Amino acid sequence: ALVFTPIDKDGNIVEEKTKKDENVAKAEDTSAETEETVDEKVIVAYMVGNGTTKNSNAIKKENIRDVVIPAEYKGLPVVKIGQYAFAESKIENITIPDCVKTIENHAFYNAVRFNTFNTRSVETIGESAFDKTAIKDITLGAGLKKIGNSAFAHNSFIENLIVESNQIEDLQADNNVFALTGRYGNCKITFGDAVERVPAYMFLPTSTMSIDTGFKFDTIEFNNVKEIGNCAFAGCSYLINFNLDKVEKIGKSAFALK
Repeated sequence: ALVFTPIDKDGNIVEEKTKKDENVAKAEDTSAETEETVDEKVIVAYMVGNGTTKNSNAIKKENIRDVVIPAEYKGLPVVKIGQYAFAESKIENITIPDCVKTIENHAFYNAVRFNTFNTRSVETIGESAFDKTAIKDITLGAGLKKIGNSAFAHNSFIENLIVESNQIEDLQADNNVFALTGRYGNCKITFGDAVERVPAYMFLPTSTMSIDTGFKFDTIEFNNVKEIGNCAFAGCSYLINFNLDKVEKIGKSAFALK
């Protein structure tokens, strides 16, 4: 069976306390605050197997396909998926609650059967978090603000990418978030109605790579997008279907081939 072990930001196991213990402690300490601090509420969620405290080795050995992350574990909200939590695992689908705000580096790295993901309320996706998976459908939810280097690189099966966030930070030329991703003739990007700006460099392969390493999508639905950032789609040489009717500003080299 899978077990959630509460771990603090330094990787130490959080000591379990019952509600009764907490109430007694507060009654004895007259200086205690009436509400818990953020640090007391926040834990890092690691999926582990067999009651172990290491987050990756055990789950790799388990034949688990579907995972549902709980909103709470022993009274504490689950706010992160930890580093390497599902790396090299056999999971195919995962459901996460809105309280999860961060997916750390390499969380699903090389999970070669993992195929569908919706970031929901996630605000930060770490480096190589979904590198080398079998993802076909991705939804970048409205809460997403930051995407790490190579977050979705080396995903050749992507068919649909939906972007719902209008607050993703601009990227840099070497972030290669979607490098070597998608396959020509069967890949589409759709920007949600609330999205008005495409971040700079979002789909650009690294400056040291050839244009064939870019995101191999052929269709974009911009909908209400008004601005496209610098080099946002540079190097995307397979793109053939899109409409810029509502776009008011196009950044430098936004669609350059090299």
